[in-house]
Amino acid sequence: MLPDIPKLKQRLHDLLILGVEIERFQSSPLLSMTPKHPIMEGNKAFIIREDGVKEEVILKHSESSIEYDVRDVPVLTLEEFYSKYKTAINEIAVEQHNFYFEQLDEAIEKVGNVVDAKGREVTPDIIIEGFDKLSIDFDERGLPIWPTLLVGTDMDEKLKQIQDQMDKEPYKSRWMSLVERKRMEWLAREGNRTLVD
Repeated sequence: MLPDIPKLKQRLHDLLILGVEIERFQSSPLLSMTPKHPIMEGNKAFIIREDGVKEEVILKHSESSIEYDVRDVPVLTLEEFYSKYKTAINEIAVEQHNFYFEQLDEAIEKVGNVVDAKGREVTPDIIIEGFDKLSIDFDERGLPIWPTLLVGTDMDEKLKQIQDQMDKEPYKSRWMSLVERKRMEWLAREGNRTLVD
């Protein structure tokens, strides 16, 4: 009988999980950009929105399983183990990704930041309308800190075309006007902040 080496097995397990976690984040930029905060106890979490509204966060348990035939374990290679771990983690990632977008859609609807193109093709007008609904922050040099846009690969080329259009009139002046208005809104927000000791 082979010796049982629990510490080595645990270390190997940890390395496998780390590897697939890295791949999971690479395959879903959204999940990798989202901050994570462990909840040590309790079963609730809350978000305090910018307008002061306190909202309960829905928590969702995600899980997957890995099954091995006992007869195969002695002959499985590290790559085969890794592949099984990766499949399980990817199942969880897909579930989390879908849940995240459901929650995001609900939050956007709730605050009224939805821009409905009504089946029309995305244009510079629709992009400007969308950014007009957002609260934009600025850095210490006065430059806008733009939000991350999440689009499918099919929209990538279209957005490049829209960017080219927005670099020309009449969109260029409308965009610059929007940026300046957002800067003034940000300065007003910053000026109204209450500093605490």
